[in-house]
Amino acid sequence: MKIIISSILSFSLLFAAGEPTWFARGELRQYSIRYNFVGVGEGTTFSSAQSAAQAAIAAQLEVTVASTIEMHTEAIETENSSYFRDTFKQSTESTINQSVKGIEVVKKQKSNGKYYVFAVLNKTQYMNSLKVELDQLWTKISSYVGDARGFTREGRIFPALENYMDVQEFIPGFYTKKAFYDALSPIPFRISQDITMGNVLTEMRDILSGVKIEVESGNKQSALIGGPLPNPLVFNVYLKQKKNKIPIPGMPLIIKYEDGKVVERVTTNEDGNIESYVIANPTDKKGGKVFARPNLTGLPAFYKGYLKNAEASATYKITDS
Repeated sequence: MKIIISSILSFSLLFAAGEPTWFARGELRQYSIRYNFVGVGEGTTFSSAQSAAQAAIAAQLEVTVASTIEMHTEAIETENSSYFRDTFKQSTESTINQSVKGIEVVKKQKSNGKYYVFAVLNKTQYMNSLKVELDQLWTKISSYVGDARGFTREGRIFPALENYMDVQEFIPGFYTKKAFYDALSPIPFRISQDITMGNVLTEMRDILSGVKIEVESGNKQSALIGGPLPNPLVFNVYLKQKKNKIPIPGMPLIIKYEDGKVVERVTTNEDGNIESYVIANPTDKKGGKVFARPNLTGLPAFYKGYLKNAEASATYKITDS
């Protein structure tokens, strides 16, 4: 009888000296998984055990938003789609790393030279902090896009495009945090309109592909070779949106002869017009052409791909007298 009791006692001591029950089960009664993300960790130091517990919670967070982030990145159709996928990935990692700071160690124990940790991230507190960040981010995003659309209506395409470029910095972070929030909250974070990376890129493309140039006046003049055209060539640059023609002020143009020689570099006035006083310098004895195109020097590559197709030309004839 003494042998049996001794054996049971020895077994009990061995069990007590091993993994804690709460570690093996991965749960503590007072920290329900309904209200908390929970994680357990073990290590040779308290720090390594804590890191393992944090990593367990981080893995749960990543799974929570994986499908949402994938949906957003798949919707982006552009030559830089891999860049945007990486941006969303970095944003997810950043959000998770930031979340880890809010993880609290609620129980720890040392046994047989090992450290055991139970950590929690309170869902309500985490959700409330996300709500504050989402409100701030959405205000920025709405402001940037609202101003960009306002600039577009005024024909001020470069301030508009700059705003669209700047807002891209905030969109991945917003939708990453929104995915976390919506996964936890019974009511998703509501937004008044869809402003996604895909929407922003589409609006930028619409602006750039809508830039048109036409000859306002001075077409089909006659002049002596080497002499000035009687009247200036007037080119107009406008943004075509549906049935509207919106003058584009401040548009840099380059005026060239058909052999590529530069007449001048100019910028459109408030009405989207430029005047160019041209000398008749034809490549053909009968007459010549003068082209107006956007001056692409210093512009981002994304702009150039669309603006290079915008041009207008005026012709002139050569007379003997």
